[in-house]
This record gives sequence, C-alpha cells and structure tokens, in this order.
Amino acid sequence: SKPVAVLSSTSIDRWVKRSTTYKYAFALGNIGGAPLDWSTTVTNADWLTVDMPSSGTIQSGQQAVIIFS
Repeated sequence: SKPVAVLSSTSIDRWVKRSTTYKYAFALGNIGGAPLDWSTTVTNADWLTVDMPSSGTIQSGQQAVIIFS
C-alpha cells in the first residue's frame, strides 16, 4: 500500500490578514494506505515563506494544515 497526497482546493484555502501580513493556509491530506512523509521548499520567491509546519508525516486518512505568508 502507498500514500496518496491530496491538496485542498476549497475547504480552507484562503488569504487571511493578520496584522500587516497575509497568511495562506491549505490542507494536505493522505488518502492512501501508508504514512505520507512530506516537506516544503520555497525557491525563487523571496516574498513567500513557510510559517508552519515545514515538514511532517501524515497518517492514512489524516491531513495537515500548512501556512504560508
């Protein structure tokens, strides 16, 4: 069995203004039958950073919320 990654497109994706910074959140889920190890990398985009988390493991049937700013 393998992990299968899915990225939300409607459930929680949105820009949220916090103080003077806009945050973008989305859900990364795993609909496969094995844990999904993931990590983020931002290149060639000085205006974009990963707030939290920047890596992790998502168990089958679970999701993680990832926040960029």
